[in-house]
Amino acid sequence: MDLSITITPIEGRVGAKAETFNCFYDADIALHRHSKIHNAPERGNGYLKTGVSVTLDGLNYEFRYDMVAGGADSDGLGLYPDLRKTLINRLRFYAGQKCPRHMEPEAYQAFLDTYVNEEMKQRCAALLDKLEELNK
Repeated sequence: MDLSITITPIEGRVGAKAETFNCFYDADIALHRHSKIHNAPERGNGYLKTGVSVTLDGLNYEFRYDMVAGGADSDGLGLYPDLRKTLINRLRFYAGQKCPRHMEPEAYQAFLDTYVNEEMKQRCAALLDKLEELNK
C-alpha cells in the first residue's frame, strides 16, 4: 500500500517546512519533535495549529491537527499524539460511525445532516477500510 503523511506547521517557529513520511510511527516522532521545537503548550492550555495530509492508495484526507506538548499521553508510543488513532477517530466521526461522548445521538445526526454530504461519508469510510487493510 502506498502511504504518504505530510505534516505542515501552521503556527510556531517561522520558516518551518513541511515534512513527508511513509509510516505513522515516523510521523508521530516528527510531531513529538515539532511540539518541542515550537514550544507547544501542555494539554489543556491551548494548542499549535498543524496541517496534516494523509494519502493512502490515492485516497486523501487533510485536516488541522491541534498539537500539544509531547509526552502528555502515551497510547503505547511514549509520546503524544498517536496520529493514526486521531485520524481513525476523525474518519469514523465524519463517516457517521462514531458519535462522540460529548454529543447526544440526535445532535450528532443533526451535525452530519447539516455539514457532511454523502460523498464525504463514503470517502471517509473508504479510507477507514484502507487503514484497516494497512494494519493487517
